[in-house]
Amino acid sequence: MDHEAFLQEVLTFTEEEEVYRKVYGLRSQPVALKNYFAEIEDYVREHILFFAEFPFIQIPAVFTDDHFTPRHDLAGTAHADIVRHLRYTPVFEYSCTFFEVLYILHGSCGHQLGEEHYTLHQGDLAFIAPGTKRTIEVFDESVVLSLHIRRDTFENDFFNILRGGNLISDFFISSLYSQNPPANMLFPTGDDTEIRDLFLDLYRESLINDSFSQNLLDNLIPVLFVTLLRRHEKDVIIGRRPLSDPGTGRMRILSYISDHYQTATLSGTAAAFHYSPEHTTRLIRLETGKGFNAFLRDVRLGRAQQLLTGSQLSISAISSMIGYENPESFIRVFEKVYGISPARYRKQPVWFSEASSGTGMAGS
Repeated sequence: MDHEAFLQEVLTFTEEEEVYRKVYGLRSQPVALKNYFAEIEDYVREHILFFAEFPFIQIPAVFTDDHFTPRHDLAGTAHADIVRHLRYTPVFEYSCTFFEVLYILHGSCGHQLGEEHYTLHQGDLAFIAPGTKRTIEVFDESVVLSLHIRRDTFENDFFNILRGGNLISDFFISSLYSQNPPANMLFPTGDDTEIRDLFLDLYRESLINDSFSQNLLDNLIPVLFVTLLRRHEKDVIIGRRPLSDPGTGRMRILSYISDHYQTATLSGTAAAFHYSPEHTTRLIRLETGKGFNAFLRDVRLGRAQQLLTGSQLSISAISSMIGYENPESFIRVFEKVYGISPARYRKQPVWFSEASSGTGMAGS
């Protein structure tokens, strides 16, 4: 199927959207609305539709990896998933523990991000940092695709194609480690059909959902990001931090440490940027609130989390891979920071991620 034909399929209202649309149209008719709710109660339960009138369906205030589409087992090894925002869904505020990339495939949508409300237009592509409160409002034929990416994906080889310092890499690193990260980053791509078709390919692959789908998603997303940088890097709008902010230079240091976390040293990092160790430490602390050692530890432990849940490597092997000389040191640091052993974390990562969401790591 070509992209234009698939686009027409995507623009067609689903059965769930028809229910949402009918409820929206009946809001001014209380009696008719009550009768319709009685008619669709079983359907709402089965399809988990969000209506305040049905309190047995709980809308999470915070969406975690466990709320990703279950078919991809995102609590396990999958890095990302892409879904379509159902039109006419009642507006509710939420935040995510993962990164969200919104793409306006068709039309426009209202978007509340923190205290700001604005409209996203066709072709707009918005990166949104974890923990940012937002709403999405679609009450017409517009179509919004939502790409979800796990936080720990950045420590994975999945993002190797973005290493070396660029706007997208800087956004992810800043969102994960900075004291004052940008809440969002917007690429207004307009009528760029190359970007549109890449999103359609991603969404179509998520619907195919065969044994190859996750590998294809993992390969298509970096291609999307590199294409985005190639074609629209100069058009980007970054949340609270303008491109001229000197903090974006500090991102290069954080990126360097993130890339070389296995062997990075303070003296080696300073030499790479022709700074003194003291000045390098000062820049890292300005950006993250932590010293070199604490920041390096956070990066290493982030990679360790991904390896614990996404591989069968032994604790000893993981310890060596992330730069610790002996497993005992790794286990001691992991337990100090997270209050749980690596072995126990491996057995219950979903519980742990939900229980510790937003707590951050220990300071320097």
